[in-house]
Amino acid sequence: MQHRWIKDEDGKINTFAYAEGNHNGPECELCGFSFCHHCDDRYEDECPVLSESEPILGSELATVEYKKFTLFYKSEGSPRFLLSSLDRNEISDKIEFLRESGAKCIFIIRTENIVENFECV
Repeated sequence: MQHRWIKDEDGKINTFAYAEGNHNGPECELCGFSFCHHCDDRYEDECPVLSESEPILGSELATVEYKKFTLFYKSEGSPRFLLSSLDRNEISDKIEFLRESGAKCIFIIRTENIVENFECV
């Protein structure tokens, strides 16, 4: 199944859910996948979270359980969003890279346990 893109207040795909430098694009609310919609067109890619959770025949609901890790940094003021991923190692690698690059800030990792039910039609 395709990604479930984060929507804006008007119900349209939020092309600023992911923003880094001059790049911006959508972000999947299930797996955290994002891309720059100026550089690439990956709207049709398969979502690994939805692809792995095939519903059981005859059931009315499919349940998807996963962890989402969100990395924030804080140097002054409020924490700011940096990265969202389903892979904890990706978060750790990003922190290690930034520390080796001389970043002087505090890193905050938020872990969410998410359980979602989907109606099988």
